[in-house]
Amino acid sequence: MPQIDINTLFLVLIIVSLTVAVILAIVSKNADKSLLVWSLAYLSQAAGFLLIFLRESVPDVASVWLGNLLVSMTYSLFAAGLLKFLNRAVPGWILYVPALLFLNYLYMLDNLEARLILGGVVNAGQMLLLIVLLQRYQHQIAGRGKKFLTACFAAGITLSLIRPLTLLWGIVYIPSYDSGGFVQAYIFLGINVLSISVALGFVLMEKEQAEAALDSMARLDYLTGLLNRRSLYERISYVIGDKKSKQSGALILLDLDNFKPLNDTHGHGAGDQLLIQAAKRIQSCVREIDSVARLGGDEFVVLLPSIGRTCSQARDAAMAIANKIQEILSLPYELGTDDPLQNQETIFRHQCTASLGVKIFAHGNHTREDLMRDADNAMYLAKAKKRGSIVLS
Repeated sequence: MPQIDINTLFLVLIIVSLTVAVILAIVSKNADKSLLVWSLAYLSQAAGFLLIFLRESVPDVASVWLGNLLVSMTYSLFAAGLLKFLNRAVPGWILYVPALLFLNYLYMLDNLEARLILGGVVNAGQMLLLIVLLQRYQHQIAGRGKKFLTACFAAGITLSLIRPLTLLWGIVYIPSYDSGGFVQAYIFLGINVLSISVALGFVLMEKEQAEAALDSMARLDYLTGLLNRRSLYERISYVIGDKKSKQSGALILLDLDNFKPLNDTHGHGAGDQLLIQAAKRIQSCVREIDSVARLGGDEFVVLLPSIGRTCSQARDAAMAIANKIQEILSLPYELGTDDPLQNQETIFRHQCTASLGVKIFAHGNHTREDLMRDADNAMYLAKAKKRGSIVLS
């Protein structure tokens, strides 16, 4: 292997860290502020390696202790930024514990081997923590970025443990921080690659999370968090297109009675509160495989796929759910309205009913338009019949 100057690798690492820090800081202005924390992490890494690089020009305490502490803080700030990205509180021990462990460096100023072992083990532990966080909250992180970062930190653990293990087993001898050799060259080349890779992983994770949020906004109702019309139509088309299913399904279309008078009397804020509470109540009545959507205004739709093997079973099951929805929606609501005279919110109780139209269908035998039309007609028959009624189509 050709000889690589360690000091050159140090300089490259410092430049790479500073460059990444600046780029992340610039990008963070228009993105999640976790990027700013990761920018500080790379700034800490650059400062730490700069102090180590200036070993012969600065006091030992600054180069040996503070330099290595700042490098270690890089991974602590990585973890802090990840928790901020997840909207989680950052426990103080993530920052304090590594700092306390590196106080031991003050007693190891003349013992390079002990410092390398301690530093490698601490850094490996910090990257293991990052992997644990990524795995623990993987369902909250969209896309492939989390897997890429997990692979990066797994490689980082390997890099961190190479020197401690080779020193403990007596495989290599490292007389100084900038001494050459395969192990040193491999480690510092690896740190350079790791620094760039982790930065790319963070940016990729941010990008994928933002795209997932935009997709969610396009598919969900902005007020209630239920499916919107577009998503509902996609679900209906998928369910009725499943010709292999031997089960029957049901579509329930419902409308809250006397919703307009509430808006006219107490304002749209109270109406929005009613819609949000009604949405939660409807969701509590259905199964996980069912879909609840808001069409707009005070109209909601419940899609019940595979609810019975026969139309008779599906009818009984759908009517049971419809009755449950009607019953829970008729319970009193506590709503609030702003009182400008008293400069406070006034809480009042409101009670309303819902009219429901139920359409039973067999998979593969109907179009989406047919189902929506039949359920809509049934709902209007329920309204004409009596407020709070259920009509089966």
